[in-house]
Amino acid sequence: MSPECEARSAELNRIRRISDMMITAHACRKERLQSLSLISDVGLFACSVLLSSLAFADQVFLRELLGPNFPFLIGVFSIVVFVFSFVSYAFDWKVQAERHASALKAYTDLKFECTHLLNDPGLTSDADVMRFLSKYQTLTASLISIPESMFNKYKRQHLVKVFVSRTLDTYPGTSVWLLKIKLWSRDNFRRTK
Repeated sequence: MSPECEARSAELNRIRRISDMMITAHACRKERLQSLSLISDVGLFACSVLLSSLAFADQVFLRELLGPNFPFLIGVFSIVVFVFSFVSYAFDWKVQAERHASALKAYTDLKFECTHLLNDPGLTSDADVMRFLSKYQTLTASLISIPESMFNKYKRQHLVKVFVSRTLDTYPGTSVWLLKIKLWSRDNFRRTK
């Protein structure tokens, strides 16, 4: 194999490895943001329903149920509705989750295309590889990024996922939970010695 082919293959392997890790990172981030969005929406809906119910309830019933300070409680629920609305608007978790979902799809497509280029080295021309590298650079620059403070967390999750997946290929009856504990203890206690 010529040095040019080796360099091209090494670069494609690097891009495939990075794309695989970014798939995990964007999937985790998307799920996290979708959960936050759901919690925010459900909280907003529940407080709004409660506030609406209190607005139309009988004053005597409210006094018996909530005590003489029921107007204060109605005010508290109004503030909670405002806070949920503001937080939902300010963080816009749904939109961010959708952007991570598109990044997830883009990295998945890049990984498959890269794998295809690596599996057919004889049929792949330098022009195909250069076109792919240009597409990779253009596309990755336009995608939402993983926050720097969370990058190592997602990288760790990806590496644990890969380790667990490879172990399950060989030992399918292995408990994933116990395997993660074994990995954690192996890596943490080996470092301290």
